[in-house]
Amino acid sequence: MRNKMTKIMNKVVCMSALFFAFVSANTSCVFVFHQSKMPENVKKLRRF
Repeated sequence: MRNKMTKIMNKVVCMSALFFAFVSANTSCVFVFHQSKMPENVKKLRRF
């Protein structure tokens, strides 16, 4: 049971990380804050 829950939680964490990388690839930062350089793998997730 514990092993199954661990696998499910790992999938949730991976999917949420991919989702946030996708969202951040398609948005820009506000001028006041610093936007660091985007890795090449994240640039591939851009829609435009």
